[in-house]
Amino acid sequence: PLARMPATAPTKGHRSIAYRPYLDGMRGVAVFAVIAFHCDAVGFENGFLGVDTFFVLSGFLITSILLREAVRTGAISPVRFYARRVRRLLPAFTVCALTVAVCYRAFVSEAVVQQVKGSFYAAALYGENVYQIWVDGDYWAANYDTSPMRHCWSLAVEEQFYFAYALAFKAAVWWSVRRCQGPMLKDEGYGEEHTAHRTQRREARLGSQE
Repeated sequence: PLARMPATAPTKGHRSIAYRPYLDGMRGVAVFAVIAFHCDAVGFENGFLGVDTFFVLSGFLITSILLREAVRTGAISPVRFYARRVRRLLPAFTVCALTVAVCYRAFVSEAVVQQVKGSFYAAALYGENVYQIWVDGDYWAANYDTSPMRHCWSLAVEEQFYFAYALAFKAAVWWSVRRCQGPMLKDEGYGEEHTAHRTQRREARLGSQE
């Protein structure tokens, strides 16, 4: 999980981001609350708020990662950010999608299988929430004929947000570095680290041109 992100060796003026076990505890409670809510457990009528808890924790961790990259390099690479998200999410999503697809193929008629293919495509493209709106789906309906992957709606919302968030964060870093002489990187020795990194990159480029 993102909370287990390895911390960099602490240096003067550089704060590392260490593993925080209480975040895993909060996520465990959130998962339990959501499961209890779907099981209609007494006292968990608002258990769906566990999804909101996940969004908050994810936002904190993702922002920490992007900020650390900005401090270290003076820039943000949305491509690297998206690649990390894919590597983290794709294995579990693939297992989930294949399991659901196999069950549908085995127990549901061919006509229904053809009808729900769009749900799998939408989920794979992080667009399940949009797909449900398109087919006028109801998340609380007992019938899953139109959207067997509807449980991926929250993943779709999260990834759509981060697609825009990484670009916005990159723009904010660029503005800070180029227009304000990097004030967000000057606190607590960050500016010296960023300058050293840029010098190394410039020397490397010059060496490759010789």
